[in-house]
Amino acid sequence: MLLPGMKPYEIQMIKDTPTGMRYLVRHNTYGKYIICSSVNEAGNCISNPETTGQYDYVMKKWKKIVGKYVPTP
Repeated sequence: MLLPGMKPYEIQMIKDTPTGMRYLVRHNTYGKYIICSSVNEAGNCISNPETTGQYDYVMKKWKKIVGKYVPTP
């Protein structure tokens, strides 16, 4: 559930890859994580989601893209 003033999507990490930018984003409404190719400035829209799921699942995919695993916060 979003509180007033809270963005639906919150950028956690950004990586510039040979095929373009990748964003690790947390969806604040559902509590899931997403890897996508862009997030708008207001934080209310993403494009080209590649992977969606729980933190550990998405981080395995992030590690393949970025080469860096970040443990559960």
